[in-house]
Amino acid sequence: MSRWLSFAVEKKVEDFVYWSSSNRNGCTLPESFYTCSSLVTLHLKFYCFDSGAAIQWKSLKSIKLEYLVLSDEDIVNLVSGCPALETMEFDTVGGFLRVDINSLKLKRLYLKGFTFPSDGRDPTLEIVAPYLQHLEISGVHLKCRLVDGSSLVTAILTFHTHCIKDVPGDHAEQSDDEEDSCRDSHHVFGTLIQDYLPKLSCATELTIGNWFIEVMCMLQFKGVQIPEPKCKYLTLEELRLEKFNLFGVAGLLRALRHVETLYIDFATAKFNGFRCHFESRYLAKGESIDLQSWASSFEFPNLKNVKIVISLTYLKDHVEYCFDKLFKLSEFLLKNTKVLEKFVIISKRRKWESCWASQYLFRLAEKLLDCPRSSTKTVIMVFQE
Repeated sequence: MSRWLSFAVEKKVEDFVYWSSSNRNGCTLPESFYTCSSLVTLHLKFYCFDSGAAIQWKSLKSIKLEYLVLSDEDIVNLVSGCPALETMEFDTVGGFLRVDINSLKLKRLYLKGFTFPSDGRDPTLEIVAPYLQHLEISGVHLKCRLVDGSSLVTAILTFHTHCIKDVPGDHAEQSDDEEDSCRDSHHVFGTLIQDYLPKLSCATELTIGNWFIEVMCMLQFKGVQIPEPKCKYLTLEELRLEKFNLFGVAGLLRALRHVETLYIDFATAKFNGFRCHFESRYLAKGESIDLQSWASSFEFPNLKNVKIVISLTYLKDHVEYCFDKLFKLSEFLLKNTKVLEKFVIISKRRKWESCWASQYLFRLAEKLLDCPRSSTKTVIMVFQE
């Protein structure tokens, strides 16, 4: 393998992909490869990174690393050794706790999954990237803090973490220590989200996941004021059709007054009953409030287009409940949006679902057409794909 890689360097390779089946078979690159000035794109999976190597990939514009362990020093070495780098992607990479990017050329960062170091350090990843324009963070059990993202245009934040008591149907009494630990976890979540929002103030396209919205909803119930970003295109991914989240959507839209296009994806979110006691109390609080009454003074002055995608495959065991929640959300948006032009609901389905699903969609369409609307120009469309 080493001889083959050296041959590739001699032939001035520009695009290089190395995949191994596991980290036990991962190779180490020859020293000459770290100074290969012809490289433009690089994709490494299960590769053994040489921490002592001096990287000089002067022409490299795109790098993707999968299933690797890197130190903070490795990240510094990587960024400084790739002066032309424009796109950097990490997929299930870990070991480091800080990504510091000061390059004017590096505009896109993708972080998909992360493995935290096991050395006892605070497991919070920090990202400092004042010139970054596109940021995407996804993964489970991930605490990621954006220290500087002042140039962001597009942010996709679908990462999430869990409280220590996220268990299905667990209604047992909690001890005082468990209660305190649960409360502390959610306090950390709230602080993390509050820290994010001002950093996203200049982003015009924002995508956030269900966990992000749930935490924002809890903050709103506590009376926390949410800053007003300049986002015009808002996507809510994997949103769950519990009433709790509908309050999160309402409050989020109130804060994001510049939003012109709203896309809500219910299509990939299975109905989930996992809740800790702390979350369950806020969920019960949400169930006791009428959405329209609670938000009667809301107005979305710039919202023109709404598209909602659902999947009956995931909701089939809770169809009545979920369609009721979907109608209440739709009714709320129609009543409080004065310049709304297009309101679309798309149901993703399989062939065998067509018969029983159509009756629910037809009923929903009838109810929506009878709903009061603030905008006289709104076109409502409900259909299956």
